[in-house]
This record gives sequence, structure tokens and C-alpha cells, in this order.
Amino acid sequence: MAHLAGRISACWIVTLALVAGLLGACATETPVVTTTSAPATQTVVYQGGQYRLYGSGTAISPYYWVWVPTGVTAPAPPTTTVTSTVAYPGGRYQLQGNGTAASPHYWVWVPAGAT
Repeated sequence: MAHLAGRISACWIVTLALVAGLLGACATETPVVTTTSAPATQTVVYQGGQYRLYGSGTAISPYYWVWVPTGVTAPAPPTTTVTSTVAYPGGRYQLQGNGTAASPHYWVWVPAGAT
């Protein structure tokens, strides 16, 4: 009788392991890849004015909308406020790189008197 109970237990263990494996395989997800692109239009016109889209859609220059009333000239987008050189008595730090994944920004110490 003990032999029969052992076989039943083994069958249950195998069955539960197979069910868990099958259900585990069903629960996986494929990663979703999203890409951002420029909107189809960069100007949305209304009766009293228009919205204009500025920016390049990057982390450094995200998209933003500006309301421009009818008859008004749109202001220029703000300039970047990144300072590329910080001076000290013994030298200066210079910002290098393009700020991209291929060429990230980094600071370089340039001693006083060096070119």
C-alpha cells in the first residue's frame, strides 16, 4: 500500500511541475519597443492664434508647445544655458562631447597656461 501512495505522490508532483512550467511560459511578455518621431504637424491653428511646437524631442531639448496669438510674431526659442567653460585661478574646466550616447558630455581640466 505504501508503494501505491508513493506512486500517486510522484504522479502529483510531476503533474504540478508540468502545469507550473506551462503556466510560467504563458506569463512571459515580449518587450515593447517604442520610438518617438516628430509630430505630423508642428503648427495647430485656431481662430485666435496658433500653437507652435518647438524642441527636438530629446532629453536635452524636449518638445514643448508655444501659444502665439494672431498678429503676433513668435518669439525665438530660448538658447541653451550650458556653460562650456568654468574658470579657476589654477586653470579651467572645459565641457567636451556632443551630449549623445555615442559622444556623452564630460569635463576636462586644463591647467592655467596650457592651450
